[in-house]
Amino acid sequence: KAHGIMGDDAVAEFERCVATLRTNPGPATRALLALREDARGLEVARDVLSRSRDDEARFHAVALFRDGALRRWAELAPGDRTGCADLALAFCAALPPDAPPFLAASAARCFAALWARSFADAASGPAAVSAARAAQAVECVLAAAAGRADAASRLLAALLDELGAGRTALGVSKARRAAAK
Repeated sequence: KAHGIMGDDAVAEFERCVATLRTNPGPATRALLALREDARGLEVARDVLSRSRDDEARFHAVALFRDGALRRWAELAPGDRTGCADLALAFCAALPPDAPPFLAASAARCFAALWARSFADAASGPAAVSAARAAQAVECVLAAAAGRADAASRLLAALLDELGAGRTALGVSKARRAAAK
């Protein structure tokens, strides 16, 4: 039901749905999967990431955010595409060092997938643009990590893994990914 409401109500409904996964997984799973297909799923995920303190809800919101952004990539304005990667970066970098590993890893992979998708777009242009974009990514990660080696290493490792991976889970063709490397 979270896709019919927004803001704090959506966050509370999303948290209830995730909590229900433990006791009644069938309907809760169907609700979360339906939200992935809903155009407002991306907005719900943003709300959960910015307002919830429930680690399991944030874990599911990270997946919803990544999938929603990648699914809607073609219809997002360039600034919104960058904004998605920036939000994922800020969320991951702000996680405390003792954040649950499942949440920290998922958030880092979300950032890496969104950044790699935007990098693949830039890689279709001149090589100098790609090199500048790569340097910018490292600078942004280091700035967002604010001197925290745990956050910087997690984000950079996820980014390197995403760009070096043989899989194409992000909707980036192998040729475009090869150009991004």
